[in-house]
Amino acid sequence: MAFGQLRLTDARPVFAEGDQGNIYVEWDGSEPLMGGALSLPGGWKLVDVAVVRAGRRHPASWSLDADDAVYRITSENPEAGPQSIVLKLSAPKYASRGMLSLTPSVVAVAGEEPKAELALALREALSTEPSHMDESNMMAVFGGSSRIELRGRRLPVFTGDRSYTAEFWLKTTGLDQVIMSTWNGDEEAGYPIEIEIAPDGRLQYYRGEPGRHLSMSSGRPVADGQWHHMAVVHDEVRGWTRLLIDGAPADSLFGHTDPTAKGANATLCLGGRCIRESDTSGPRSWGFVGNLDFVRFWPTARTIRQISASLGETIPQVAGMVALSFEETMSRDLVLSGAQIPRERSDFLFYDPVENLSASMEGGTVLVSWESSNRNTAAFVVERSSDGSEFQEIGRTVPDRSVTSFDYADDEAPEGVIYYRIKQILSNGAVRSSGTLKAGLGGEELPSATSTLIANFPNPFSGQTTIRYEVVEPEYLSVSVWDLSGQRVALLAEGVAAPGIHEVLFVAGDLPSGTYFVRLQTDEVVRTKTLTLTR
Repeated sequence: MAFGQLRLTDARPVFAEGDQGNIYVEWDGSEPLMGGALSLPGGWKLVDVAVVRAGRRHPASWSLDADDAVYRITSENPEAGPQSIVLKLSAPKYASRGMLSLTPSVVAVAGEEPKAELALALREALSTEPSHMDESNMMAVFGGSSRIELRGRRLPVFTGDRSYTAEFWLKTTGLDQVIMSTWNGDEEAGYPIEIEIAPDGRLQYYRGEPGRHLSMSSGRPVADGQWHHMAVVHDEVRGWTRLLIDGAPADSLFGHTDPTAKGANATLCLGGRCIRESDTSGPRSWGFVGNLDFVRFWPTARTIRQISASLGETIPQVAGMVALSFEETMSRDLVLSGAQIPRERSDFLFYDPVENLSASMEGGTVLVSWESSNRNTAAFVVERSSDGSEFQEIGRTVPDRSVTSFDYADDEAPEGVIYYRIKQILSNGAVRSSGTLKAGLGGEELPSATSTLIANFPNPFSGQTTIRYEVVEPEYLSVSVWDLSGQRVALLAEGVAAPGIHEVLFVAGDLPSGTYFVRLQTDEVVRTKTLTLTR
């Protein structure tokens, strides 16, 4: 009997009609994964398969069994241990709803033939939604061999002693490819920026000093065929560089870049590395296959709040910002060399986020209310949680274009502390979530506003991590770190805090690797989150 589990790394249940996308499946079994049998709803097709172990892509093959309409997937170099299967699917050009089924094939006993483990099969719903095009917006279409070199003197200075922000929207299913880079491939050359898609579909940021590379990761795959927003922010005052995905912090680095990284007036390439076609001695350029839109460079460190607030809108030109417009031919003053990238009408859609989320209680019913002009929103999903982290859907509303105020009556709300949030499903399949609202029903009356811990990043961390917390109204609080034995190891903040988002830096010093707890304490509540220190 084999032991293990197939599970989705990041669900992508909705595809635009006729679109392609990646689904990421993880295997955590102790036996070698030999392959599997994949069945899809009618009209769906398997386009490609990749097996990823320890950050490297390994060969895999597949064939269609016409008799039972099942794809037979074979790992050509099977090994035991955690690994991912990346399934690139093509959706039909019409409305479709059905189930994906993937049954793993393993060798439970050495010397025996591979056996299909039906009990470990993964089943996941798939569906399509109508595709949408924005007649007024064009996107850049990179095909792998096209690259644009931008003049460094027109861009912000990408060095450790200068603040900057680079951000863009991307859509791709490609793996192991470079989106944006200032590196020429020389291992002894420093460089300030390289952004790429790793073999496992995650977005990676690199900066290099002679002989070493530093990196940040998105933590989850972004090469799924949907639009995602990426931002790299360097704050020279605080000395950190931060990676944000879809407006949320994903990872961070501390310390200034090496001055030899040549960030001043460095040529920046879109679509691959800055490697000349005639240079065959170094690494290849790892050309990007996918779409880019709304590329922006700023000579300032934009805040999380600024970036999140602008996800749903176009940004007017401001002093110092360099914006790449794909609606027209790019200026030769900005473009150093490279072919004009093909452009197409974009299926990217802006949306208006949920605002004024609130709840009122009457008897045993909680009425959740919110506002949104619901531009490009296909549905609002109401979710509830008992702990503020694990949410479940309890209902959904399909918006009427003439309505901007919405509510949902939760008649089965449990007593005590409960949390709500609204998830927006956009008309192109993308998903955006609102902030979290806390409410109380029965039992002890809850304070109307309390401070709360948001997150720490990075986590796990090595050396130091930034802890973020939010204060709703002025109050006395303390932020401290404790070990598993109940000993306080650090006091990070204490006193009356003003409303707003606050950040404190926890430096681990010579503390050993292990699990720690950050605790935010006020006169009314105590909040804790887990920190993981690795050396």
